[in-house]
Amino acid sequence: MSKKLVVFLGKADWAGSSYSAVRAINRVGRIECRHISLNQHIFGYPSDVVIPICYTQNPGKASDYPEEYKKAMELLERADLVHLWNDLLPSFNGLIPVPSQKVKTNTFTGTLYRENHATINQYLRHSGINLVVQNPTYRYPEEYDAEFIPHAVEIDALKPLPISERDQGAIGCYRPEHKSTTAHEDIVMLEHIIKTNHSGWHLTLDWTMPWETRMKLMPKCRHFFEYMDPNMGYWGRSALEACAMGVPTFSYVSQKALDMSMGRLGNPAIVHVTRKNLSETMMRYLNLSEQEYAELAENSRKWLVDHYSFERVGELYTRFFEKLLPSASIPVPAKPKLTLSNRPEPVFLRDRTVHNDDDRVGRNDLCPCGSGLKYKKCCLNKTLVK
Repeated sequence: MSKKLVVFLGKADWAGSSYSAVRAINRVGRIECRHISLNQHIFGYPSDVVIPICYTQNPGKASDYPEEYKKAMELLERADLVHLWNDLLPSFNGLIPVPSQKVKTNTFTGTLYRENHATINQYLRHSGINLVVQNPTYRYPEEYDAEFIPHAVEIDALKPLPISERDQGAIGCYRPEHKSTTAHEDIVMLEHIIKTNHSGWHLTLDWTMPWETRMKLMPKCRHFFEYMDPNMGYWGRSALEACAMGVPTFSYVSQKALDMSMGRLGNPAIVHVTRKNLSETMMRYLNLSEQEYAELAENSRKWLVDHYSFERVGELYTRFFEKLLPSASIPVPAKPKLTLSNRPEPVFLRDRTVHNDDDRVGRNDLCPCGSGLKYKKCCLNKTLVK
């Protein structure tokens, strides 16, 4: 049986989650998964078709790129299921036509929800779209039985460095490009805490660095601090990549996210911090013994392997799609071809008498009337007549 085809159609995906999800699903291998992107990603993630019409100065229409448009429409027509990747689903209207008869699903990340919650809720209630949520802290219409599937991390590509080779005073933290943000205030506060209490530490990494450069520097850090907006309440991709490299990580995490994670993602290895406990928490973890630090580093990577690996997330997405496409991946075992060598020996029942082991009288048993004849020659016919 040929595999079912799922096509991801992505618009806004700064963390690259849709790209990694497609690769994770294909690694599992029960469903074929392809990717169409409506914007050129800043990190250059691979996509089957790229139509650069979103987040540009002159967006235009998909049909303005005839070659890419043709490839995209061929994929969408072949698809058994179309998976949309954008919170503001109505914004797909007018960009590229999605065949109306296709089964549609959506991963809801929550990025645009706060500004557009009324429009999104109304659309979800009337669209019939099956929903996946990636950030468990965002509210969505309660009648939706949404599936929680986290970001997929290619852990095999993120190798930890031996602790002895790390910069013992480095705290990885991406500095924001703009100073007029709460993130910049967090960095200033973190630098003050470090200088006041632990002069041997310093912040490193920069958001303007290319992703490949940051991935080379990340494993050299002793710790990583993610200045995620506390309103997000959930760790981001950078924190997960740091954990995958065995770098103990701090992040703003809401209690709601922690409670949910305890049920679905085990005991999170990421250290929960708030603006109120930042100083106390950072100082406690910056002064761990070598043994305590080594255990935290090992647990950080193990947690990622257990819950965020390509194999884990790919399986979750595959099962989600298989529920909507029941025949998506049910293997039909091939019947072995009979040859002279493997053909079973025939069994001939004529040459032997079958006797019952229970209390019933068999046709060839002695008749219970005591005549000495077989049952079939004596009382069998009388019984049938009765």
